Amino acid sequence: PTTHFKGGQRAGVELSGVRAGSIAARHGAQSGDVIISINGTPVSSQQEAIAFAKSNAERYSVWQVEVLRFGRVETVVYHSPGN
Repeated sequence: PTTHFKGGQRAGVELSGVRAGSIAARHGAQSGDVIISINGTPVSSQQEAIAFAKSNAERYSVWQVEVLRFGRVETVVYHSPGN
């Protein structure tokens, strides 16, 4: 993943590759997707996205990920394993 820029500002995390069989691939993530926010919290770097997920793993069982895909913003819903 790389930081995505819009108008010179950090504006998300672009997935540069999605491994076949990975959790991301099983949930429909595609190379080129840009993660804009997770559960309403904007993320502008891979480190921010990972830190948010780790620090909130016990808090959330449903994750709403706002993704920019092919020029459209979509909300993708993921469920933690076992939920």
